[in-house]
Parts: sequence; structure tokens; C-alpha cells
Amino acid sequence: MKKSYLSFLFILWVYSQPMFGQDFIYSQYFGSQSYINPALTGFFDGDYKFSSVYRSQWSAYGTNFQTLSVNAEGSFFKEKLNGSYLSLGLSGYRDDMASTVTNDMGRLNASFTKKIGDLVPSFLSFGTYIGMSSLNLNSKFFITPDDITESLARRSIQNFDMGVGLNYQIVFPSTSSIFIGAAISHVLPMRVSYLNNSVLKEKLLNVYTSARIKAGERVNFIPSVLFSYQNPNKQLNAGTNVQFYFGDYAENNSSIQFGSFIRFGNNAFDAWIFQSRMDYRGLSIGASFDVNMNDMKIVTNGFGAWEISIAYTGLLKTNKKTRLDCPSYKNF
Repeated sequence: MKKSYLSFLFILWVYSQPMFGQDFIYSQYFGSQSYINPALTGFFDGDYKFSSVYRSQWSAYGTNFQTLSVNAEGSFFKEKLNGSYLSLGLSGYRDDMASTVTNDMGRLNASFTKKIGDLVPSFLSFGTYIGMSSLNLNSKFFITPDDITESLARRSIQNFDMGVGLNYQIVFPSTSSIFIGAAISHVLPMRVSYLNNSVLKEKLLNVYTSARIKAGERVNFIPSVLFSYQNPNKQLNAGTNVQFYFGDYAENNSSIQFGSFIRFGNNAFDAWIFQSRMDYRGLSIGASFDVNMNDMKIVTNGFGAWEISIAYTGLLKTNKKTRLDCPSYKNF
């Protein structure tokens, strides 16, 4: 009886939130890096990359929010442009809000990165995306008066979408690298209401920084911070991973990471995030788990969300025997 009552309160809380107009954010937010900022398209050590992230949230109480992203991207003309390069990518996203509303998005991402300097190289990237978004309503979950039901004859809302961003990275080859960036998504007007065409999706601002700091012959610290603002909601993620090289790193580019992050939502402590990742021969596999620390922990018993990420980074030139032929500048 108590569990049924708590479940009812949980569902009531979920559906009282302004969720249809808000964007998802992964706990492993750099697992889908072009989603955070299109200027991060091609921001990896290699020629091409395929990646995917899956997130499941609040599944313990039958109101499962599921998010899936897939991404393919490549970098071009690095040799011809003396370290500068052009990057292109395709991304697809499905955000399933408890089988009530699904948001499907497809994006074409593009960025250009200019290399500045040689002894202490830095890189300035500009990126943009264009795409489509489809917000689809499963109305069988709603019980409404007849006059409202008739106005819900439109079950799907399509929008063109566009975003822009900048990223800057500076590399101290023997000790560390750091990058910082910002992006704005949804710069075009996007309708998000089934009842009122004047209700538009708010722009999403992402601002972030991350670094890789050498702490030993086989140890790095990788701190990062992400701030997101989509009126009226604010979110701050901050924490660090510790990276350990293992085996023949020069041959296999192999390492394992463990980390802990905190998330604040609208100035309240929202969750602890624990994550890990392993890299081996271009293959990366990551996992994370969110522990609720807000009022929802009474209902969820702290079980917030879990994520799985997987990526493969490859080389086109057969004479490149290892990925270390590409300077390992990237922090994640």
C-alpha cells in the first residue's frame, strides 16, 4: 500500500514538470560530444568515430524515461591544412518520456578547427548543426474532456532546428591539455505545445571546461564542469575522473578511468554520479549510475538513472600502426 502511494506521488511529480520543452542531458555528457557543442564534432584522436549512449531513468517505478543517441563523424584534410581540419558528422536521438511523448531528432554536424602555433599548439573550432525535431504524442495515456481531445488531433510537431558553438583547446604536450567551449541550441523558433502555437522551445546554453593533468607516469586527472541553462531550468555538473594506463599503452592506447561527479539542478543538490570507462585499441566502453539526492530519493530509493556508452575510433591510413600517431590531445 505504501509503495503504491509513493508510486502515485512519483508519477504525479513527473507529469507536473515542464518536461516536453526541456532537453535531456547525459551524465556522461561527453559521450555524445557533438550534442553538447557542434564545435566538438571531430574532437578525437583519429580519422573517424562511431559512438552511442543509452540512458534509463526512474525505471524502478514504471515511469521509465529512456534516451538513445547514435553518432558517426569524421575529420578531413589534416595533412593538407597543416594540423587544421574539417569535420562532419551525423547524429540521431530518441528521447522517450515514459511512453507518453517521444522526441526524435536528426542532425548534420559540421565544424572547422584552426591550429594555432606549434611549440605550444592550440586549436580554435567553430561548429554548427542543422536538423529536424519531431515531438510525438501518444494520446491514449491522456483522459481529457471532449473539447480538449478534439484540439489534440495533431499528434506530432515537426521543427527545423539549428545550433552554433565555439571550442578552444591549448596543449602542453608533456604535462596537460585544457579546453573550454560554449554552444547555443535551438536558435530557430520551435513549437512545443499541442494546444498553443505561440509556445516555443527555449534556447539551450551549454558552457563547459575540461582538462587532462598528468599526475604520474601512468596516471592522469581529468576534471570537467558543464553548466546548462534552458529557461527556467539550470543545471551544473562537476567532478573528476582518474585515468590509469595499463599494459603496453604505446601499442594499444589502453587505459581505465574511474570518477565521481555531483549534479545541481535549479540550485538544489540533485544527484551523485559515479562512472567508469575503459579504452583499448580504439574501443571505449563507459558506464555511469546516478544516485538521487533530492526529494525524489524517498520514492526512488536513490535509484536515479544508469547509462552505457560505447565508441570506436579508427584510422584510415594503413601505415598508421597505432592511434598514438595522432597526438593524444583529447581529454576524454
